[in-house]
Amino acid sequence: MRVTDAMIRDQVINAVSGNQERLFKTQEQISTAKEVSASSDDPTRFNRAARFKSLLSKTEQYLENIEDGLG
Repeated sequence: MRVTDAMIRDQVINAVSGNQERLFKTQEQISTAKEVSASSDDPTRFNRAARFKSLLSKTEQYLENIEDGLG
């Protein structure tokens, strides 16, 4: 099979596109300081982080209620 210029061009375009996607993802992680910013990034880790965030919020509210009650 003959390798044509169009085939080479398509491979280069696909490689550049993949590199751009990885670069965008890395830039997003750096700018947000988060490895997972959407559920599509890593559903398991995203759900775990959401549960911890909810638990932290409830704990903070609980502590505020205690302080208000004492004081």
